[in-house]
Amino acid sequence: YRLRVRFELSPGLGPHRNLLFCLYAGGFNDGIFGFQQDASGSYSGEGRFLLGEHGADEGDIRIFFRFAAVGTAWIRKIELQECAPLPPRLVRIACTNGATDAAGWTRVLDEAAQAGADLVLLPEMMNGEELEGLRGSSAKLMSAKAAQHGLLVAGGFMHYDKRADVLSNVALLFDRRGRRIGRYDKVHPYSPEILYQGVTPGVKVPVFRTPFGTVGFMICYDSWFTDVAELLALKGAEIILFPNAGYYRDLMPARAADNGVRIAASSLGSGNGIWDT
Repeated sequence: YRLRVRFELSPGLGPHRNLLFCLYAGGFNDGIFGFQQDASGSYSGEGRFLLGEHGADEGDIRIFFRFAAVGTAWIRKIELQECAPLPPRLVRIACTNGATDAAGWTRVLDEAAQAGADLVLLPEMMNGEELEGLRGSSAKLMSAKAAQHGLLVAGGFMHYDKRADVLSNVALLFDRRGRRIGRYDKVHPYSPEILYQGVTPGVKVPVFRTPFGTVGFMICYDSWFTDVAELLALKGAEIILFPNAGYYRDLMPARAADNGVRIAASSLGSGNGIWDT
């Protein structure tokens, strides 16, 4: 079912804080949590919900006005209609544990493709501490194998920008045609990276569109802090790719559950894994 609403608010009120549209049906309870405002000042929003599996044949649409002592909301339209189901967006992710060389990663990518992987995640510093450009050997390998097998490939390395004289710890994402569609610079480098290698922290937390959903990166020490995972989730990430040298595994259920995301980890030494929401 699709629930659609259109409404207006008096000055000083906001749709995310002051209005809540909920659908209750049997044991089902969900609502609309995203709104857009047009040039006239009206707000609109919609949500799509699967009710059949809950055995519900009728339900209630409830509107809650909250967190304001005064103010007015004009509900111009509210409708619930049966609609076609959303098609599934299935993905098979291959994660890795351990270190190898370029020949080893080539075998990993070939075997993962043969096993039916849609995305292969390689670890942080996949080529050790060797410094590379964005079109260096690691990037070329990931791009070539992505195009050869028609899968997505991600992994990280130490990137040195000669022109800017800046060293960063990056992760790249390549699409099925071998095109680079994502880059993330580690926001929280581990202390020795900064003090002894001169790594510059990244300042952006981007997300990237793929055929199976929106993905983002966090790298290694990023996982010790809450901000990267939270920002990715707020930007719509459904999967966080987590290349690392090592990590505290017991943090992963919290990062995934707190933010409603899936986390896929590939590690040089702490084991791989995938956590659901």
